[in-house]
Amino acid sequence: MHLSKANDKIKAFTLTEVMVTMVVSSLVILLAYAALQMINNYFIQTGHNNEVYSERLGLRTVLSTDIDQCDSIKAAHGAVQIYHNHGLISWYSDSSVVIRQTGVGDGVASKVFGVGINSISSFEGNHRGLISRVAVGLIDESGDSTFFNFYKHYALGIALSRGEVLPP
Repeated sequence: MHLSKANDKIKAFTLTEVMVTMVVSSLVILLAYAALQMINNYFIQTGHNNEVYSERLGLRTVLSTDIDQCDSIKAAHGAVQIYHNHGLISWYSDSSVVIRQTGVGDGVASKVFGVGINSISSFEGNHRGLISRVAVGLIDESGDSTFFNFYKHYALGIALSRGEVLPP
């Protein structure tokens, strides 16, 4: 029994077909890896943005509560000083943080808000030495900015106790 040449061939892929398949597979894997990297970077950036937003919201909430519950607000030594029945709270900015400091002397407690490049500005109102508006500007390294304005309305008794003449 003799086998013919036509029957001696083994059915298989050619080297060219295998190489084309490997190139196409490599491209698909490369695209999937690039997409995974892009999605991972997006989640990292979103997490960072959420942390910054949360820190800014915390600053806004605490400062708003301090201003709402205060007796008076003054500016001194580059800080906004908020006076309560239970003591003094100082707010000031230092490079990339805003610091809330309560107490005096050894009983000082601080809360630091890492909110980026910032500034705290105070504006005097009609009452001598008392501030009626506090503005906070926050700018991070990417250029995103947030601005908060807080207003304090003083009772008529404050003006009278300070000896101010009221307009007619």
